[in-house]
Amino acid sequence: MTDGEKLDLIINKLGVLEDGFGKLEKRFDVLENRFDALENRFDTLENRLYALEKRFDVLENRFDALEKRFDALEIRIDTIENRLDILENRMDALESDLKDIKFTIENEVRANLQAVAEGHLDLSRNLHDAIKPGNEIEMLIVKVRMLETDVRRLKEKIS
Repeated sequence: MTDGEKLDLIINKLGVLEDGFGKLEKRFDVLENRFDALENRFDTLENRLYALEKRFDVLENRFDALEKRFDALEIRIDTIENRLDILENRMDALESDLKDIKFTIENEVRANLQAVAEGHLDLSRNLHDAIKPGNEIEMLIVKVRMLETDVRRLKEKIS
């Protein structure tokens, strides 16, 4: 091969290489454009993620505020429960005292009143033998009142 042929062959090959480089350059331009598009999309995604992050921060702050309010409510409810427990204990004590008072009235006061009434009748009988029917009526009235009280209590227990 002569030098001219070699040179033509080299020139042809350089032309082919130049065409290949041109194609590669075009492909790199296409790739560069695609990378730019991807970069723009990533920037858009990044902006959207940043906006979402801000919204989540706002939500987190709101949840923190709600949590604080619930904690305050829980403390108030505990306080109310404690006060209700105290009131329950006081009511139980009052019920016990009331039962004691009822038993005292039934067992002591009533018996004492009956004894006084009977003593009164004896005195009255000695002084006023002539008024005998009135004294018996008085005693009957006392007994009727006692029976009425007993009947009322029985009705209350039945109800």
